[in-house]
Amino acid sequence: MEENKEIEEIEAEVAPKKTKKDIFKTIFFSFMWLGVLLVIVDQVSKWSVYHLLNGQAGNTITIIPNFLYFTLYFNKGMSYGALSDSVVWRVILCIISWVASVVIVFFWYRNLKKNDRWMNAVAALVFAGALGNGIDRAFYWQSIAGFDGVIDFIVIYFFGPNANPPFGVFNIADACLSIGVVMFIIVYIVRTIKTNLKEKRK
Repeated sequence: MEENKEIEEIEAEVAPKKTKKDIFKTIFFSFMWLGVLLVIVDQVSKWSVYHLLNGQAGNTITIIPNFLYFTLYFNKGMSYGALSDSVVWRVILCIISWVASVVIVFFWYRNLKKNDRWMNAVAALVFAGALGNGIDRAFYWQSIAGFDGVIDFIVIYFFGPNANPPFGVFNIADACLSIGVVMFIIVYIVRTIKTNLKEKRK
């Protein structure tokens, strides 16, 4: 143990000191500032649409005809309103969202020295998705906010609302979470392929 400490102290002395520029780059490419920013954008967008549509579920405005609409929904459950009538499941989902947010921050902190920009970006997106909806589930109750559940408002149709059910009903946090998961899968697959190719060349 003492030998390890001595080695770490020697390495710390030999290692070049970080300049302000290096520290700024480390913070910038950690992308956690992006996660916080996206949480703010998510909450501001939800409340902006809520007031724009007078707080009435079902009210809608057309953004791109036959494709993109802003329609106000209050989702008490999971995706597509699953388990929306269960308060117990809402509490469970709330706990999962907040625990996931804490775990992601811990993961980010532990891996900060690796300077893995892709995984930092994934962590920021998933953090924004988990915390953005976690805030809704924890605080948006009828007695507190005047409505129950997560605010969803982005509605996408293919071929218009009269032709098919919506392709998706979501919010900024949902989009961040989906993009983050897809990005993680792509990064994992690409890195696995690269690792296998390197091993074959050896």
